[in-house]
Amino acid sequence: MFVNSYLETKECTNLADFKAHIEKCVQNDAGEGIYNEIWCSLEEPESYPCISILAKGNEATVNYFFEDDKGNILPLCSLGDEEREGATTFATTAEEYSVALYQIITAQEAIDCAVQFFQDQKLPSCIDWEELWE
Repeated sequence: MFVNSYLETKECTNLADFKAHIEKCVQNDAGEGIYNEIWCSLEEPESYPCISILAKGNEATVNYFFEDDKGNILPLCSLGDEEREGATTFATTAEEYSVALYQIITAQEAIDCAVQFFQDQKLPSCIDWEELWE
């Protein structure tokens, strides 16, 4: 499994190495309000399915991308507290992302999603998801 973040692109060949690297990526930021964007996919550079994690402090959001039967790339997003209103910004080294507060989960939940994804590359069942297509 390849993990791409502002820290580095690293191939992790076993679960222990993968989990340790994901934890490191989630816990590290670039300073000055710049946070980490982490992409995990079986093949490099980007292949599908994959997950992306935006992490800052104890907050994160996870997106799962997969290819449907017609070759379309479809996204799902993590669902946290659906009662939360408003949005927050995740500024990464590449760009800023606006994320609805109800899509925020804990950093640990994001790590758990990544670990589950590593095992079979299927949509992790440890959190709820929102479809982002019509």
